[in-house]
Order: sequence, then C-alpha cells, then structure tokens
Amino acid sequence: MSVLLKTYKIDKLKEYLEDLNTKNGNKGCILCSEEGLVVISTKNGNNELDFDSLAAMGATLLSIMNDQIFLDVIISYENKKVFIRKIDGEICNFIFINIFETNKRYFRRDVNKTIKKISKLLTLS
Repeated sequence: MSVLLKTYKIDKLKEYLEDLNTKNGNKGCILCSEEGLVVISTKNGNNELDFDSLAAMGATLLSIMNDQIFLDVIISYENKKVFIRKIDGEICNFIFINIFETNKRYFRRDVNKTIKKISKLLTLS
C-alpha cells in the first residue's frame, strides 16, 4: 500500500525526532514501516548504530507479539536501551524506535510527548 505524506508533515516528523535527540542521553530515533523499512531516522553524534537492523528487529518483534499484550517493548544491551512502540494513524502506521543510554531517567515523558505529536500528523485533517 502506498501512502503519500505531504512535505510539511515529513519535515515536521523529522523535526520531532531531532528535538527528541537533543535530550540528554538520546542516541537516535527511527520511524519505520510495519515491514521494518526506515522512513526517517536521526542520530545524535557519531554513534555506530545500525538503524536498518534495529528497524527490522522492531518490526519482527511487534509482528511476533501481534499487538497482544504489550504497548511498549524495551530492550537493554551494550550500554543502551531500545524503546519500541507501534503508532497507529489514520493515514498510515509507523513503528517508533528510540535508542538511549541505560542510565537515562524519565525517558518516557519525552518519548510520549513526541509520539503524541507524531500521531497528530498521521490524521487525515
């Protein structure tokens, strides 16, 4: 299924991800399709994150779980945590992935604000 997002919405999506990356401890953000293809990504600094692999992993995890029990998935590894959530929109659905340092506190507050902004852009109006 092809979806066309208006240019200003794509610019806003990127802006929201970049704003989240400016928060202390964030390493990167990804918006990907339900199939795991990266749509928009932003990195904070010169970190060696493989966004394509993370997007594929996130899509696979969410499809295996089939939206049954969990709203969020958080995975810890190598001084990082990966937060994954599916965003359902009227226009299309995305998978949101945020990578941050393991010692970052109160990350959900910033993530939830960003996800709300992204959800508003995925409406038909």
